[in-house]
Amino acid sequence: MELFKFPKRNQGQTETISDFITAIKKLSGHYSFGYTLKAALRDRFVCGLRDVNINQRLLQEQNLTLDTATNLSLAMEMAQKDAVEMQGQPMSSQPAMHAMKTKQFKRPAIKNFPPCPLCGKTNHKRSDCFHKESTCNHCHKKTHLQTVCR
Repeated sequence: MELFKFPKRNQGQTETISDFITAIKKLSGHYSFGYTLKAALRDRFVCGLRDVNINQRLLQEQNLTLDTATNLSLAMEMAQKDAVEMQGQPMSSQPAMHAMKTKQFKRPAIKNFPPCPLCGKTNHKRSDCFHKESTCNHCHKKTHLQTVCR
């Protein structure tokens, strides 16, 4: 029965990303993946996420690793929680959770900055960019994304 659970395991409605990754790592112990363990965990993690926005973001990454997928997902989950709390509603309140699940939740649009040279977005300064440590998929240098690569 344990062998059947891993390929079917998805993130629960109230389960955090951290709890989800822990659960699939535990379930993977019943398989003998060998050197493909990290790839199998990455695939189950990405396919089993409940948040469509996070899932789409991960699918945009070239050469996605388990560590990168986990780090990006945790950062996006935290950003979503922070944004909801900034609106004055604690994350645990039902209206806030419902709004996020039904995609009615919109972040405030901030367009006061010139395009960021690291990612191209206009909602933050270069010093605040999430992609300071990202590696370009085109030139393989750190500190920018392929979309802004020269």
